[in-house]
Amino acid sequence: MMVNRTRDIVRQFHGYCDDARLSAEATRWTIAYVYACKQHLRWKSACPNLRQAGVLSRADVDRLEAADHLPNFCMDMLTQCIKRAREANTLDGFEFRALDENVQSFEDQIGKCERILKTPVPFSFVLHLRSIIMLNIVALPLYLIGLKKYEFGAIPITLIYSYVLTGLEDLGQMIENPFRENFHALPLD
Repeated sequence: MMVNRTRDIVRQFHGYCDDARLSAEATRWTIAYVYACKQHLRWKSACPNLRQAGVLSRADVDRLEAADHLPNFCMDMLTQCIKRAREANTLDGFEFRALDENVQSFEDQIGKCERILKTPVPFSFVLHLRSIIMLNIVALPLYLIGLKKYEFGAIPITLIYSYVLTGLEDLGQMIENPFRENFHALPLD
């Protein structure tokens, strides 16, 4: 949805607003919003990609990085662009509303991502899962040795089984934060 809204707001600004300078500024803040969301969801406040790409001026990047909430700062700057376009009479009421709805959509999207990020797996579930895993890992070799036909084979069987169970538990932790910098996280870059 974020991809669609960013395309839409840039298209609307360039289509509706007669001020090319203001449209270019809104485009820059829309690009900055996407980078700001990525950094915010990774618990970072620096935006080195914006500095390297030259999307914003150094002063604008400094102001962005000093903000308490990076995406909100970008949305505020976009709102200021929309307001200036409306005050200059380059937008009518319908166009103003359409642009503002896109900024509101940005707010909804970052809110949904934050909800995913800040909702942990319940501790009782994690504790129960880890207890079952440990019980299985401890009981399996005892069971296999008791069968008398596996004897030393119990060791590699237990190691493989332990790897599978602990791997599943590790996958559960990875799913808890899909925004981190990792090769099996969401491709935010």
